[in-house]
Amino acid sequence: MTTRFFNAALFAALCAAVYASQPKLGVGYSAVGIHGDMLVFGGCNRSYEFNQVWEFTPRREAWSLMNSGAKAAAPSGRDGHTCVVNRGRMVIFSGWHGLDMGHTLNDTWTFDPVRDSWTLVQPADGVVPHQRAASVAVLDDFEQLMYIFGGSVAFQGPYLNDLWVLDLDQHLWRQIKPRSKSAVWPSERWGHRAARLGHGYVWSCSGVPTMDRHSGLKNGDADCCMRKSH
Repeated sequence: MTTRFFNAALFAALCAAVYASQPKLGVGYSAVGIHGDMLVFGGCNRSYEFNQVWEFTPRREAWSLMNSGAKAAAPSGRDGHTCVVNRGRMVIFSGWHGLDMGHTLNDTWTFDPVRDSWTLVQPADGVVPHQRAASVAVLDDFEQLMYIFGGSVAFQGPYLNDLWVLDLDQHLWRQIKPRSKSAVWPSERWGHRAARLGHGYVWSCSGVPTMDRHSGLKNGDADCCMRKSH
């Protein structure tokens, strides 16, 4: 008969090591693919908002924590932000800040995974969109433009239906407005989705017009709006 002893201290240390090597994301984080790896950023749980960048490498089936979140030049913790990839860099915009979802952001940051560093995008003319969260962003990589649409200014609104475009080369924002009062334009919304189709068409679909998540638009029917981006 073999007697086995359970080492509680060793087991606790092993569990702590495994837990420490896993991202603590909660909800509202972003995930993108760069150079064959997946980068995730932000998120929150009931007690904390994260500003860490975690990298998952499929070939090693392993997570690694980037050091960027500990540096002075890094975005604040957030969730509900937008995220796209441009030229091997992650670009984030806006998001909820504060566990009560009472404050939103309108800053733009780029993250270079090779240098493990963040850069704050600061337009020379000072023009930036209104702060928001739960909006959408679509990249036009032919023209190096990032489009953002809609979102919620705070937890109880107001809600937005404005369209902005950021020139990622010049670091300048420009608002795109309806050409006339009778022009077709999506209504205010948040939590919607968007995608770029073909060479320059941006779609925005569905979403929530109020804080009632079950209300949807037109009794849950998806309304889709298309705009030629250039």
